[in-house]
Amino acid sequence: MMLTIFSVVGIFFDVRSVMENPEDMKWAFKLNQQIAVFFTALVGMLAYLAIGSNINSNVLLDLPFENKIYVFVLFLFCVNLVFTFPLNLMPCLIILEEVIIPKEN
Repeated sequence: MMLTIFSVVGIFFDVRSVMENPEDMKWAFKLNQQIAVFFTALVGMLAYLAIGSNINSNVLLDLPFENKIYVFVLFLFCVNLVFTFPLNLMPCLIILEEVIIPKEN
């Protein structure tokens, strides 16, 4: 889940590189991350209060696989991972591109 929450990092570099004042992006990025961490912690605490300590470290393993709705939710989660992976890979590609192909003056 944290992987998909912080996938904005891949977009951050692209947006910041085309801005006239990249310093303006700092507050928006910090606010975005704080809100994401807050809601993730809130949902985690509410889930713990609702289910208790009988939960696995991977919540998806607690879903009843006999129910087709839960299997569909698991499938959608996998699809989400497939489509967010390129976003998470983007910062590495940008850095490698800058190292391999230097900018001409």
